[in-house]
Amino acid sequence: MRDPSPGWALAGAAVGLLAVSHAVVFIRLAAPADPILIAAVRMGLAALVFLPLALRTSIPEWRAAPRAEILLACLAGLLLAAHFAAWIASLSLTTIVNSTALVTLNPVWIALYGLLFGSMKPGPLAWGSIALAVGGAMLMGYGSAQADAAADGSGAGRLTGDLLALLGGVLMAAYLVIGQRVRARLTLFAYVGLCYPAAAIALWLAVPATGAWSAALPAGVWLAMLALGLVSQIIGHTAYNWTLKSLSPGFIALCLLGEPVLGAVFGMVYFQEMPGPWTWAGGVAILGGVALGLKAERRG
Repeated sequence: MRDPSPGWALAGAAVGLLAVSHAVVFIRLAAPADPILIAAVRMGLAALVFLPLALRTSIPEWRAAPRAEILLACLAGLLLAAHFAAWIASLSLTTIVNSTALVTLNPVWIALYGLLFGSMKPGPLAWGSIALAVGGAMLMGYGSAQADAAADGSGAGRLTGDLLALLGGVLMAAYLVIGQRVRARLTLFAYVGLCYPAAAIALWLAVPATGAWSAALPAGVWLAMLALGLVSQIIGHTAYNWTLKSLSPGFIALCLLGEPVLGAVFGMVYFQEMPGPWTWAGGVAILGGVALGLKAERRG
């Protein structure tokens, strides 16, 4: 597949956002299944679609590529598998709004990655962006703990879900950073033909190890998992991977921050989940951090 021009890359990012944002609906509909099984079906379907395409078009490219690039593409797949395992599990413990807001804090983690590894030196605006976004995440976590404490006296359930969503965001940021590096050398099919199967293999190995398999799941649950793979992975994530040739991982991460907005809408429409005051406060802080981050990037 030909790499996109900047205009087509922006259109691809918009399509990716719309498709990926539907994941919360499909995951909730598939909720009777174990999160590991949901993630395994999602990535297994993507691997079944893209591995044959890659085998037809990308073997000469794989042979010519440095071994390090091949290993990095597989590492990206393992990070993607871990991201889905953590994030899907979080959706069964916390609200859709909290989960999507916290898992999409990728710009913060990418900025910190750049700071740690010397690829960028954040200025005052960037530091303000990071502080606001992290503060918003903490407000959401506090609200979740308070809601659980009021419900059962423990305060542990939603907070655990929030922490899993945060972990999922860190893993996604690493996946995007590695993906941009590898996509600079490999075409789309060559990259996802390694990344998606690596993720699928890791997750399907984890299914028996964690006891995630269940043959008694209703047909509707399997349909929801298949829809998740087709819409959110094959269309959504592949659209993002397509744009990484032209757009930075930081920009893609900012696009992903549209997910909490759409997630809040889907949560209210489909599952009657009304955000609480701490969620609103945390969301405003996160959006403020994003606005500062965009301003810092323009000055950049």
